[in-house]
Amino acid sequence: MTWSNGNTSTYSCSGTYYPSSPNIYGRSFYAAGWSGELTVGDDGPYYVRYFCDFNKLDLGGVRVWEVMLNATKPARCK
Repeated sequence: MTWSNGNTSTYSCSGTYYPSSPNIYGRSFYAAGWSGELTVGDDGPYYVRYFCDFNKLDLGGVRVWEVMLNATKPARCK
């Protein structure tokens, strides 16, 4: 994940992550070998952005509330 302030975060294990300040506004997300979902939105309504292996999402500086990495590949990614 690349944040709007230029910082980066790397997630390397399945699970749910809750980004905190100052890393809350995402610029882009690269899924590498992961699938899952991002919960994003500025002060609601929140929405989910799904991703599959090796997707890159342009987030445009939206607030990221949650990053969830699946332990196994969901059917939507096959």
